[in-house]
Amino acid sequence: MVGIGVPIENVEEVSDKLRDALVEGRLGASLTITVEAVSKGYEHENVRIRLGEVVVGSKVEVVVESTENHKTVIINVENEVLPVRALRVFVDNVEMGLADDYADVLDPTNENVPEYLILVGGKGIQVLVSIPYFSGRVITIRAP
Repeated sequence: MVGIGVPIENVEEVSDKLRDALVEGRLGASLTITVEAVSKGYEHENVRIRLGEVVVGSKVEVVVESTENHKTVIINVENEVLPVRALRVFVDNVEMGLADDYADVLDPTNENVPEYLILVGGKGIQVLVSIPYFSGRVITIRAP
C-alpha cells in the first residue's frame, strides 16, 4: 500500500480533533526532522521518542517506547529529508494500512491495528501513526 497526501478541508475541525487527542492523552509524541536538526514538539510523560536511522531521500526511522497503549505519534519531515511523493509506512517492518481520516488516526482504540495518515504541506509532510499496543516500536517511513 502506498500512502498519498490527504487534503484537509476544515482546518478548525482538525485543530479541535488534535486538541481533544492531546487532552484525552491519546497523543503520544511529536517529532520534527529537518536536515539540520531533530526536535521534539511534544512527548507524553509515558512515551519516549527518538530518531533512529535516516537515509536522506530514502528512509526515516523513529523509535517509540511507551508504558501505555493507544497512542498516536506525529512525525514532521522536511522535504529535504524525504521528498513529498508516494511513501510507505511500516511499524516493526510490517507495512501499515491507511487510516480512514484524521479522526480515525487520532483514535488508536477504534480498530486495534496500527494505521497512518500523511498530510502534505509546502515544506514537507506530517505522518500521523496510530499505535494501539506498545512495547518498543520502530516506525519507518520509506520513499519508493
